[in-house]
Amino acid sequence: MDFDTALETVGDFGWSQIFHLAVLIVPNLCGGFYTISNSFVGKAPHFICAEKPNEDPCSVQPPCQKFVYDSSFTSIVTEWDLVCEKQQLAELAQSAFMIGNFIGCLICGFLGDKFGRLNTGIVCNLLCVLAQMAGAHAQTYEQYAVNRFFVGFASGGAGLVLATIVLENLRSHWRSVGATLLCVSFALSISFTAMWAYRVREWRAFLWTCNIFMLPFCLVWFVPKSPRWLLSQGRTQEAEDILFNYGHKNGKITSRDSVKLKPPNGSSVNAEVKSYGAMDAFRTPEMNRRMKILLWGWGTCGLLYYGLTVSSSNLGGNMYVNVAMSGLVEIPSAFISSFLSNRIGRNRTIAGSIGLAAVACLAIVMSSTNSDGAMTTFQTYCAMTAKFGVAAAFSLQGLYSSELIPTVIRNIGTGFCFMASRVGGILAPVLIAYCSGVTVYFVYALMSAVYCLTVLTLPETLNKPMPENIDDVEAPV
Repeated sequence: MDFDTALETVGDFGWSQIFHLAVLIVPNLCGGFYTISNSFVGKAPHFICAEKPNEDPCSVQPPCQKFVYDSSFTSIVTEWDLVCEKQQLAELAQSAFMIGNFIGCLICGFLGDKFGRLNTGIVCNLLCVLAQMAGAHAQTYEQYAVNRFFVGFASGGAGLVLATIVLENLRSHWRSVGATLLCVSFALSISFTAMWAYRVREWRAFLWTCNIFMLPFCLVWFVPKSPRWLLSQGRTQEAEDILFNYGHKNGKITSRDSVKLKPPNGSSVNAEVKSYGAMDAFRTPEMNRRMKILLWGWGTCGLLYYGLTVSSSNLGGNMYVNVAMSGLVEIPSAFISSFLSNRIGRNRTIAGSIGLAAVACLAIVMSSTNSDGAMTTFQTYCAMTAKFGVAAAFSLQGLYSSELIPTVIRNIGTGFCFMASRVGGILAPVLIAYCSGVTVYFVYALMSAVYCLTVLTLPETLNKPMPENIDDVEAPV
């Protein structure tokens, strides 16, 4: 039998799978602590020049030698005086994180396909914790920035491979549920991070204590390797053993003979299987077409998501509340997109969501701003609508990509996709800086419209078996 039939036989979402899913989602629930910690750790409180407290501290002559900071919280800014001409260094630390994330997605995607998703995920999460702890002990800004690079590298790799484990070992209907839980857990992690930063105002203590929440991940030792990956590597016997264990615990099967998997490519059980590289994601015509559209889509979603998020950070009020709310508003979009994806299909839901974002961005461009150049209330609502649309599309991107890319190169292919989204995230602040007024929203609308049309040319994957090898993509049954 094929793998999806075997999942149906053993119980595709029993208690054992629920336990494993809960353990694998723990890093996502902690993702905000690593991803957006610099929003608080790199924040500059109000400050004055000790020598001339009544003057602009960045304009005094001679230059100020001692700054006095508000005591409401500490950060790397207060630690190393990253103000005035040095203020950009705090943001560069987050750029180091994004660069590390970019590289981690590529390298760990390859390692996950080569050495296993679970092994790679465990190593990445361990590295993430250690790098975060090392950052809390940094004695110079340079040490902190280097540690942010490694935190980005490890968290990007961990997020990629663990999401792959979750999605590839569920059947079509439950995969959308798994994808939704991944998105919701990360959205909640953003809010958790804001609440914890509000509670722990000293930046070193904040970075240290963030790691406490990763302790439940120690239960990963009770999580088996991905049976779908084992099958793709020709380790059919091991995959059958894991599936039998699922079925036995779920009360579905009692005989080991009830689970007999078809070896990949018709090879013999436990035979040597071809090794795949990064270029195999683009070598054949259909895979090349799929990857180009997916890369454009991920880059577009990354650009809009991070661009709209950066723009929303200009809101006034309490920074802790603003960050917490920015995470919570993503939760409804994830549930709505999950519901629709199981009713009208994956690509139609993505097209509708990103199309909504395109229309909302175009409405901002076509409407007039206030006399002072600020966005009107209507434009603000349109911006929030665009954020809702791109968040809904983003929540399905991982699921849809996993269903389009075959098992043998799934981590490599999704690694390229994650990299494309990071490129969008890196370009977002650059566009905002160099595009005047609402011009940037025209770029958002144009890129979204292109993806809205091209994603509809990709095959629908709802209730379809996942491709196991490249032949399944090039010549589907």
